[in-house]
Amino acid sequence: MRLNRLSNCRIAANEFTAPLFNDKEKMKEFLGFRKGHPVRKLWEQLVNSNMYGAFYEGHVDEVLHDGDKFALGNITLQMLYTPGHLPDHMCIEILEPNIVYGSDIDLTEFGPYYGHPNSSISEFKESIHKLQHNNYKALISGHLKEPIIEDYKTALAAYQRQFGIREDLVLVSIMEGASSIQEITMNPIIYPSLISPIFLQFETWMIEHHVASLIDRDLVEKRKGKLMAL
Repeated sequence: MRLNRLSNCRIAANEFTAPLFNDKEKMKEFLGFRKGHPVRKLWEQLVNSNMYGAFYEGHVDEVLHDGDKFALGNITLQMLYTPGHLPDHMCIEILEPNIVYGSDIDLTEFGPYYGHPNSSISEFKESIHKLQHNNYKALISGHLKEPIIEDYKTALAAYQRQFGIREDLVLVSIMEGASSIQEITMNPIIYPSLISPIFLQFETWMIEHHVASLIDRDLVEKRKGKLMAL
């Protein structure tokens, strides 16, 4: 929204994101930080310091859907629905050079990020699978300093392996006696050097997704309110 104020450019967003531009309270709830959340104020400060203008009120000029195309000069962009990071996540296919902008499927060493209540490990895996089976010349990361990755299929495979590595560590923690999410996060897995309550919240949500996955796979059960390995 800051770019819009500086340049008066048009704003396009998909059907999930568009309503959040006009109601930033809905956006905060969408990301899990409802009113009264214990770390909401700290999270707002973090967002303001790193993404200045993110909480500005705004107006969306065009609503985009999966497969929609639009032109920027001689370049055609096509929207590709890739949920998981969040339900509204989309990549952008740049058709003429046959390159895809991966956005938050960013191929960083950290691995996939799904630290919100409405993130989804299973949808994230499906979105990675979708990119792996499309033949692009390269993928552009949304976060790397050297963002153009030609061997992106190998990079995506390594990126996806982080799900299994983390899930194994969660299972080991439960097998060693951790019986709750809080007990698992006492020895952080995602952010091993945790000092911030904001990142502890992100860690907690990600661990919750892994525990749900382990329960779905019949590797863990919840008995009398306590987690137990099967």
